[in-house]
Amino acid sequence: MSRVMIYIDNSNLFSTARQIDPNLRIDYPKLFHLLLGARDLACVKVYGSEPNPPIAEQSSFYKFLRSQGYLITILPLKKIGKGYEEKGVDMALGMEMLIDGFQKHFDCAILVSGDRDYARLVERVRRDCGWSVEVAFFETGISSELKLSAQKFISLTKNLAVIRR
Repeated sequence: MSRVMIYIDNSNLFSTARQIDPNLRIDYPKLFHLLLGARDLACVKVYGSEPNPPIAEQSSFYKFLRSQGYLITILPLKKIGKGYEEKGVDMALGMEMLIDGFQKHFDCAILVSGDRDYARLVERVRRDCGWSVEVAFFETGISSELKLSAQKFISLTKNLAVIRR
């Protein structure tokens, strides 16, 4: 049976979901079930960022995910001028995917993001390491480079009824 690790760029997923529908809430267990199919789940890793002080609703969500056994990596938002910017999330996710692959923790990695910054990672992991990498995201938020770099693309847009909370 194939072991799958799911890597979620949560900020990218959350912001794109809100652009599609401000009331869209994703049921993470349903999302994971959709992505896995008949395969075994090795681990879910969720990456995100929080301001300081954290937003209570966001912190509660991450606490809930931790209680379900998912590994959560939260980086602080960086103050840039009058606003905030996320820094380091893409790099943290990419490094862990590589480390997990070299340590043979998965047979297939599934990246949940539409961010073009991951395209080179996915391409190199597939081509140079020979690992299976799938990408799941919304049709409107996926970069064409990332979509083409993956072995398989799973449309969350086509599965909204399945993953909606």
